Amino acid sequence: MFGFAINESWSENAEEKTISRWDYNSSYTASNRMGLLTTLMALPRHDPGFFALSDIEQAWFNHAGEVYSAGNIPPTPSEYNRTPAQIKSDRQQWQTSLRNHWLTIDVPLMVRALTTWVYALGLVELGFTQNTLTALRLTKLGHEVLHGKSTTASPSTSANTHP
Repeated sequence: MFGFAINESWSENAEEKTISRWDYNSSYTASNRMGLLTTLMALPRHDPGFFALSDIEQAWFNHAGEVYSAGNIPPTPSEYNRTPAQIKSDRQQWQTSLRNHWLTIDVPLMVRALTTWVYALGLVELGFTQNTLTALRLTKLGHEVLHGKSTTASPSTSANTHP
């Protein structure tokens, strides 16, 4: 899993022609993948149900969207020589642009990661609505790998058989 996450010889962006090389920072490839894995690790350990992709990406954005993106984040608006009302308005506009940027750059990369290597490794089961990824859930293997504790292995009896 970590081999896929840190491999920089390919990119989820390879097939996407709408993300320009000016908007996409390929040096963030491993960081983006590790962020996705961390987000998947945050899913509830014992909930076998599907989670809406929109909820998952929104949670990731809420946690890191102002400081991290696979693309170039729009600059924070200056507060110099601005009234409190102008600062508030500028900040709201900036947050809207951040969200739009996230939906344009980061969510498509997240979807491609989930539908390629994350799915191929057997970590997730995917739910589609009209050929659009809308939900996912961790597989049994995904829970074991991402939560670090096996749910299938039984305790070894060999440790208790010493004379």
